Amino acid sequence: MDSFKDDLQIKADFLIDLAKRDFEEYKVEVDKLSPEEKEFFINYTKKMINSLEKAVQN
Repeated sequence: MDSFKDDLQIKADFLIDLAKRDFEEYKVEVDKLSPEEKEFFINYTKKMINSLEKAVQN
């Protein structure tokens, strides 16, 4: 199970990096995700945003 979660995290990191470089390609890749992968990606991204917001506040 951990390797599956690691794979999802690697994919999420890739998608975030891709969004910074090429948003159109990012949208194509996100459309390919399974519902489970999309849910993980959304939650992972929210956690990253919350961490960034906390860092800015401090």
